[in-house]
Amino acid sequence: FGHDVAHPHRTLVPASCAFKVWTARLSDVHVQSPSMPHHITPPASQTECIGGCALTDLAQHTAIAHATPQAALALLVFPPPLISANLVFSRGDGQTAGQLPTVIHKPKNPMVMNAALTPLNVAVVGATGMVGRTMLDVLEARNFPVARLLPIASARSVGTTVRFKGEEIEVMSIEDALAQTPHVALFSAGGALSTEWAPKFAAAGITVVDNSSAWRMSDAHKLVVPEVNGDVLTDGDLVIANPNCTTMQLVMALKPLHDKWQITRGVVNTYQSVTGTGQAAVAQLEAERRGEEGPGVYPHPIDQNCLPHCDTFQDNGYTREEMKVHHETKKIMGDDAIQLSCTAVRVPVVGGHSEAVYVEFAKDFEMDAVRDALSSFPGVILEDRPEDFVYPMPRNAHGKDEVFVGRLRRDLGHPRGLHLWIVADNLRKGAATNTVQIAEHLNRAGRWA
Repeated sequence: FGHDVAHPHRTLVPASCAFKVWTARLSDVHVQSPSMPHHITPPASQTECIGGCALTDLAQHTAIAHATPQAALALLVFPPPLISANLVFSRGDGQTAGQLPTVIHKPKNPMVMNAALTPLNVAVVGATGMVGRTMLDVLEARNFPVARLLPIASARSVGTTVRFKGEEIEVMSIEDALAQTPHVALFSAGGALSTEWAPKFAAAGITVVDNSSAWRMSDAHKLVVPEVNGDVLTDGDLVIANPNCTTMQLVMALKPLHDKWQITRGVVNTYQSVTGTGQAAVAQLEAERRGEEGPGVYPHPIDQNCLPHCDTFQDNGYTREEMKVHHETKKIMGDDAIQLSCTAVRVPVVGGHSEAVYVEFAKDFEMDAVRDALSSFPGVILEDRPEDFVYPMPRNAHGKDEVFVGRLRRDLGHPRGLHLWIVADNLRKGAATNTVQIAEHLNRAGRWA
């Protein structure tokens, strides 16, 4: 990265890569992979670490590098070929601080992660809404290379401003933004607007990442979670669909498990934040907590209540939200044989969505291997120490980009059944963060080089 790290910093590196970390002043470096189940702290203040991981599964992302505050950090990722080596921590005086068996990629055309992204003109459609404002926060927090921001909203918001990187930027109409031909447009303004305008942006050569349901199940469009199936994207994909928030966090946890043990069927029960409905739902919850009565977006009070009703009911008795989980999981995972049923419940929470998930596998599994698979997958954080009262909760996930998984346990009646609890901020990874990550993925792949 080549810059001072002002706060604890974590970088996820694919298992198909090795990594090298240089530090100018580093008191604590952590490197972790399945072959290194515990953190290792080199005692040197001047430290150079060369590391990698046992490539038992090239599809699995395993290595984590973590630097403490005020450390200068540089990270290079090397492509194949592979060579056998040891993980070595060396001090500035040339002495070895520690080593572990591992696999290293021999450097050949190394690239700097996140450092050579092309600056882009970025349009955010729906910039004044809950997800749109969160997109602005995510673009800033991830230091996305925005050369120029084009915030877009409805006619009544044109001329107002949104704040981005300390500046007030005027909101424009979608017509004006299209005329200025940005590199990429991040849509979060509903399916009707996306259906009308996304093709117009694409016809102008603009890449669209759409957060609505307009294109998710279209055979002509990709439905993408970069960590799970980013490799399906091609140069011809100009309108890319962002999955439903509920499915998003689910597949992040299911992907590493399915790759190893093959999920056959499962049951998902969701406990969904009112933020998934929008600002009006948050206002209803807050008004009810103040004891105020009035019309709301839900057919019943939401405070001190649970509504087994997310989206509209279908002829089969399931809601649209529940059917999204069934259909979108198959498409993202690339396996129509996965059979999931869902019950979606709206709860009086604002921090994120929670999911109680049960899955059955075709193959036998060990619980330690399940924990390793989850903890090593990029973007997933395992919080599974119930004896210490450590498990995922939406109030802790709020404002974070990761997906949190815990309460792992084998089913009492099925030897290949697994229960788990999955929590994520539905406005971050469930919407805005994944949208930005898709743009980052395309940028790294050289779409705008």
